[in-house]
Amino acid sequence: MPPTWKQCTFESNLHDGGKLKTQADFVKTALRIPPDLHRQVHEAADGADRTFNAEILHRLRESFKSKRSQQLSNPQKGNQQ
Repeated sequence: MPPTWKQCTFESNLHDGGKLKTQADFVKTALRIPPDLHRQVHEAADGADRTFNAEILHRLRESFKSKRSQQLSNPQKGNQQ
């Protein structure tokens, strides 16, 4: 039986350039979020066929990419912060 998208997404978070990541490659953290936001993240994860954790990682990475691209397109504005 072929893996689901959720499994593939999970596995892609476990590999880095062909190297299998270990527990030492991650920091385990507890996060307190309001129940409604927790539900929204779960719903978004289900809609994207990702795990809850993979959805959080995806959104965090995208927010940093977005901020970086804004700084590159307008370097003076990025320096004012």
